[in-house]
Order: sequence, then C-alpha cells, then structure tokens
Amino acid sequence: MNSTHTVLTTGGTWNNTSGSPLEFAPGSAFTWQSGSITGTTAVVIQSGLTAAINTTGTKTLHNSLVNNGTINWSGGIINAGGNIQNTAEGVLNISFAGDNQLQIALNNAGTVNYTGNGQWLTWSGAPAMTNSGTLNINAGYWIFANTLNNTGIFNLPAGRTAYFTATTNLSAGNHPPRCRADRPAIRGPDSSVSPG
Repeated sequence: MNSTHTVLTTGGTWNNTSGSPLEFAPGSAFTWQSGSITGTTAVVIQSGLTAAINTTGTKTLHNSLVNNGTINWSGGIINAGGNIQNTAEGVLNISFAGDNQLQIALNNAGTVNYTGNGQWLTWSGAPAMTNSGTLNINAGYWIFANTLNNTGIFNLPAGRTAYFTATTNLSAGNHPPRCRADRPAIRGPDSSVSPG
C-alpha cells in the first residue's frame, strides 16, 4: 500500500518491524542526512517522488532501499550490509566527488548519473556492483575498486573516464577501447559501451 509520509532522518536508528515495506508515494518527503535505517523489509521510493540523501553524515543501511523514483545523493557515506535497488524506472543522481562513499551493493537496472567534480572511487571491500541499466559519467571520473558485473550501458562524454581496478565482467563483445597499463579504462570522447 502506498502511503504519504514526511521523514527527516538526522541520526539515531529507524527500525521498520512492520513486516511490510515502507513505501513513500508522491506527496511524501524523504530526506536522509545521517543515522541508521534497519528492519525486516525494504524502504521503497515510489515513481514520481524525489528523495534526498544529503549532508556529510554517515548513513547506515541494514536493509534494501528500493528506488522507483528519483534519489538525489549529494553527500555522506552509505555503509553496512544493506543494498540499493535502482529499478528500471529509478534514477540515482550522485552529485559529489569522494572516495569510498558507496560501501554497500548497488544493483542498477535504471539510470545512475554521476556529476561530481572529481574522482568517485567505490570501496574495494564493497559487494559487487551490478549494472543492467545505464551509467552516465557526466563529470569527473569513476574508479571501480570493487567487482563490477555489467550487462548495461556506459555513457562517457568527451573527457570522462572509467577505471577498473578489480574484477570486471562486461557482457560479451564489450571491452575498454583504451587502457592505461596500471588501470584499464573506458574513456571518451562520446564513448558508449553496451551489450554486443
């Protein structure tokens, strides 16, 4: 059942023990600045809602955050044993640069847009990232230090670069067009990697 909620999480622990996913429908407000989200079921951002993950505070996720809408992530580490499920209609906008900010599994079937000014480095200890959707590196560059399983699309405008320093599984026919000896890279101009 969709519900309209207003939630601002600025610390402490939010524990959903209802047994049902907590769904945020259009008209809700979901802002996560710091603190822990836990429980036995998922937190779901529904289509039509824009949620915010902001400030430099640490966010601890112990369950699934399912995104069918839009999440604007502008600051702060996300860690613990949970995961982000960005569905086919979901959009995850990452607008800040940083190292080891994403310390949980990210399964992208929708669209991830990176617009940070500089390096985005995934944590080498994080679970594998799966991309079956679209990853747009629109600014800076992205270093995959954890395993990447890709059957989706990379869009790299001119001057953008993706580096791979861990196990990288690209779908058949996909390969980096240019490499550095120490860090294989997919790079522009206007490069796109998709199933082939």
